[in-house]
Amino acid sequence: MIEWVNSYDENLWSNLERVPHLEPHVSRAILSGFLELACQCQNEGNILSGKHGILSLPRNWTLEHIEELAEPLLVLEDDWEWWRLMEVYDSLDEELARKLALRSISHPHHNIKEIGQTYLERKEVG
Repeated sequence: MIEWVNSYDENLWSNLERVPHLEPHVSRAILSGFLELACQCQNEGNILSGKHGILSLPRNWTLEHIEELAEPLLVLEDDWEWWRLMEVYDSLDEELARKLALRSISHPHHNIKEIGQTYLERKEVG
């Protein structure tokens, strides 16, 4: 993954704050790649690497772009990916996670609906 990120710009992995200043298609590709790792992979190391990448990017820029780039993950109706995205959103911004939880509650797929319910119940208790 480090090689992949650095292929866009020298030492970029060590300086992820530079991502928003790259060409827009490059910066979006990097965030999409991190989302793919964090949400679609099964290997815990890949998941954690993807989350680390997302959380290392400038927060305001990430919040501005993440929902649009995460949308293809949600269309697939895969509860694994919804759970992983909920974890990412919860780590990034509570309001963003709440928004996803409310969206999942209205989903027709029972397992996806349960994700939102579980998230909101945990927040009420916590």
